[in-house]
Amino acid sequence: MFWQKQYYFSRVAAFTMIEAIFLLLISQDDERTENIKKHEEIISNQKIKVTDRFDFSKADHNTF
Repeated sequence: MFWQKQYYFSRVAAFTMIEAIFLLLISQDDERTENIKKHEEIISNQKIKVTDRFDFSKADHNTF
């Protein structure tokens, strides 16, 4: 199953490159960046927060 691991690595690398290109392109457009910030503020209360769902005091710290 070596090819499967190689496929997943290629997929991760491709998504990383796409995200980097996207961030470079939007960083040049201040209006678009402001629109994204406004959108993030609007939906921020709908996002799931890990700290709300996980009790860190009972965590096995070797898993992190």
